[in-house]
Amino acid sequence: MGLQGIFVVEENRPNNWPQTLNVGAGQVRHPSIAVLEKYAREYDLHYESADKELHEVVARSANDPRLIAKHMNMEYDTTDATDDYFMLNGRSFPYTLRESLIHMEENQKVKLRILNGHTEAFALHIHGHKPTITHYDGVDNGPGSYIQRDVHGMVPAQRIDLELSGVDDGLNSFGQGIWMFHDHVEKSFTTNGHGEGGDISLVVYKGYLDDKGIPLSHGMSLAPYFSKTLWQGKYPIWQDYDTFRSLGLPDLQAVVKPSKVAVQTTPVKASEAAIKAAQQQQGTSAIVKLFYGLVMGLLGYTVVVKRRPIIDFTLKLIDFARSKLVKK
Repeated sequence: MGLQGIFVVEENRPNNWPQTLNVGAGQVRHPSIAVLEKYAREYDLHYESADKELHEVVARSANDPRLIAKHMNMEYDTTDATDDYFMLNGRSFPYTLRESLIHMEENQKVKLRILNGHTEAFALHIHGHKPTITHYDGVDNGPGSYIQRDVHGMVPAQRIDLELSGVDDGLNSFGQGIWMFHDHVEKSFTTNGHGEGGDISLVVYKGYLDDKGIPLSHGMSLAPYFSKTLWQGKYPIWQDYDTFRSLGLPDLQAVVKPSKVAVQTTPVKASEAAIKAAQQQQGTSAIVKLFYGLVMGLLGYTVVVKRRPIIDFTLKLIDFARSKLVKK
């Protein structure tokens, strides 16, 4: 949070009349001749964040600079600071769609100058593309050191230049259409804790904008993102993802008619006489079971001890039965 900006020293060329002040960043309307020699367009992408507690403590506490200094240096603990608002070129989504759309055409190249003005690390991810990093902090790496990837990490205050190519070859680009780009740190695409917001914006190819310059979204409307109820936490944006609104919030005022009604059976209290009879029966059955177990145990023991005579008797009985069958 504070006064930030990108200071660019352009290469000198004859008749070089670049745009000297890019208010609000975003697209550079009049790039330098050196930039136009390689690229169709140029964009400044300035990412920054703000702590609402710092804003309340400092900006709204006083108009005397001595009191402001006292609040900032003696009362506000910067080590406890947490960012609540994440912006691209001074705006959060969906208002990034006004200044920070990247217009692309097939087979064209676009130059992106990026500043991480966040208080924390930043990771730029452009869907459907793998841009090439050409400069670190304004210094050309040289073609042998160019790196092509889909996520580019940056520390606070770092600057990089990216070359975004619209060549549909499965490497530079995955085709024309509308592609999101954002900070890969998840809280950065929220606004005061609500999503989707933050520094989200879009790469939009030619033919995918309406007559007002708004991306032609398919299957959904951008209108809810501009409503107060969404940012007040009263409207779940995901409820419009399907026609049945199966992911929306339940209607707490709706009358609920259960398909089945649970029936509870009231237990009948038994009389004291029935309880005594049941207890006596349980005692008798226990004695019977004990006697039965004792008899079976003795019988088993006898079979084991007298097994030889029993086997001999059984064999003789079998032979006798066979002899009778033969005589018949």
